[in-house]
Amino acid sequence: MSFWYWAAHTLSRIFAKIVGSYRVQNREALEQVEGGMIIASNHVSFIDPPFIGGAYKQPIYYFARKTLFDHPISNFIFNRVNAIPVNQDKPELSILKKVIGLLKADEKVLIFPDFD
Repeated sequence: MSFWYWAAHTLSRIFAKIVGSYRVQNREALEQVEGGMIIASNHVSFIDPPFIGGAYKQPIYYFARKTLFDHPISNFIFNRVNAIPVNQDKPELSILKKVIGLLKADEKVLIFPDFD
């Protein structure tokens, strides 16, 4: 876990506990999962990814809209917290290959499927 990921992970957990009544139910079940895993969740707010990431002790990878990487500061941050840039208008095969590689390497990937 890189320093930047650890810092963001820790700060998001502290923020969640102070601001809301954040708690993780069945944490033991999350820790028992071996191998790669796709975590699919509803997306309600911009704080969803860090709060979901806070439920896991190990780092997870996130899908993020590619336009979020346009600004130099956000690009710096997102690249260090395991965000994967995704072009929503024109999906790229290289991203799918990267996700498959992460899953084969026993990593966890968070996605927010949109079922409109």
